[in-house]
Amino acid sequence: MFPTTMNTHPLGDLNVSKISAVASPTSPENEMVQSWGPGHSSDRLSSPFLHSFTNDYDHVSSYTHAVAVVIIKTTCIILSEWMAAGGSVTEDILQEFSKWSPLLRQQTSDLDTGKELIVVFSRLAVYSLKTSGNCTLLKDLLNYTTHIESSSIKEKLVQEVVQHLLSLKESYQEASISAILEVAISVEFSPSRNEETSVLNDDDTSKSTAAILSALEVALSVISCSGPGSTILARLISKRLCNAESNDMASMEVEKKILKILLDATASTGNYAAEVREICSMFLN
Repeated sequence: MFPTTMNTHPLGDLNVSKISAVASPTSPENEMVQSWGPGHSSDRLSSPFLHSFTNDYDHVSSYTHAVAVVIIKTTCIILSEWMAAGGSVTEDILQEFSKWSPLLRQQTSDLDTGKELIVVFSRLAVYSLKTSGNCTLLKDLLNYTTHIESSSIKEKLVQEVVQHLLSLKESYQEASISAILEVAISVEFSPSRNEETSVLNDDDTSKSTAAILSALEVALSVISCSGPGSTILARLISKRLCNAESNDMASMEVEKKILKILLDATASTGNYAAEVREICSMFLN
């Protein structure tokens, strides 16, 4: 019908029927299995594509994990920005975010998940306390952020978080310090805790040798160096000790250890120091 097409068309013969004969998935030369029925055998699954996919399964899993972490980071950023702009968040939503907190202590050969998430999670914890007084995410941050190397980015970040909390109005300061105290006591009573890694272990040699801190240790250190913070913590412990029941001896011992930390770190002068020393003298022999 068009006799001159083959000779005059710039692409020459446009017959594409031969393309399917070159490495086609349905051609006899290709060893890819033609049927996924019960009769197929494993030796027929020798397609180069399938072979490479099988070998890269671990990599695919790593990529999936990395993508999940990115999605979580993005979600935390969006929610914290929403709260920073004055938006309100219900407790149910914060409880859902709390379910991600165990990832703070997760680390694989390919990705330190905790390091990736601690910044956005810390910001979210601060804003949730600042806007609604909710301490759930702060407790999670302290509970799950462990094995912090001394002078590391993680340590500095936790220090900044606690310092920021101490700059809030007094009611929020008290709420955050109370949450930190609750975590300290719960960690001490955890059945899985090890005396060598206890936050309040009196054996200084084990700490100096390991040079590893927990977020809780960093938080208590920051509070003890703050006049207002140490005073609020001492008052909270005083109330707990005054109202403690006789069968709560273990908790009382933990609280007294914290008072000793405050007393050792208290400056020699000032109104805050005087009140801390007065409280400590009431309960420490």
